[in-house]
Amino acid sequence: MIEKDRPSSVEYAKLKAEILQKVNDVGPMGEMESWERAFPEVTYWDIVPDRELEDVDMEMIEIKWDERTVEERVFYTAFQNRRGGMQVRYEVIVEDVMKMSHTVKEAEALWYMWLDGCFTGEELTEEALRDFVGLMTDEHRDRRDFVDDADIVDVKVVNIEVEVK
Repeated sequence: MIEKDRPSSVEYAKLKAEILQKVNDVGPMGEMESWERAFPEVTYWDIVPDRELEDVDMEMIEIKWDERTVEERVFYTAFQNRRGGMQVRYEVIVEDVMKMSHTVKEAEALWYMWLDGCFTGEELTEEALRDFVGLMTDEHRDRRDFVDDADIVDVKVVNIEVEVK
């Protein structure tokens, strides 16, 4: 698709509903076969390379689809259908004292966030929290210093908003 032909913006909730409806029309949402039949243009990888791409003996990560939530499957499907056309805005609250906002636009960062469970629709794991915080503080030294002094249990990620173009 040529960039100028791309829709300007799509409401993620509407896109999510369309994805779920399409999968539901094909079969049970809990079965990956339904997702694969509903979206044949999307490759649902079972194994992907780890982040250390320079490593000659590259580690591989297995994607256990049966352990992924429906929310994660929806995000993955939307992401794969609209490479480079997604961004995620979120806020981090540290110790109920400091509130910071950040937007992730880079496809690679979103991909690794997805791999680490940042879009489960459930309570975030420590690894997912660290992803959100790490991306936010990488660009801002003052934020990193403040967050480094906090205990991870005192860090909350709120208002996660996905925008699709």
